[in-house]
Amino acid sequence: MSTEAQAWWQTVAWPQVFTNLKIPAELAEPDKKKLGQILKERQFRFITRIWEATPPEIIIPISTLMDKLAFNPDKLDEIIKEMDAIATKYWSEHPS
Repeated sequence: MSTEAQAWWQTVAWPQVFTNLKIPAELAEPDKKKLGQILKERQFRFITRIWEATPPEIIIPISTLMDKLAFNPDKLDEIIKEMDAIATKYWSEHPS
């Protein structure tokens, strides 16, 4: 995706933390600018790879619940509790 397209996508269509460092910081919302500045100052690397970073025992059932949420937004609290239960169970059985 071009820098221009990603800038539009991430500022207009679906605002989120910029993963493309070529997008000007001034396009970010204030909180995101602050986060970006902290990451830059402390030389952190921001990685948004949920599939690689989350155990399959968590991400697969939670991705199914995301679909459920898309079709049942009125059940947000209930679905979040289900997601939390999945993660809590996994981490209780796999302490880091």
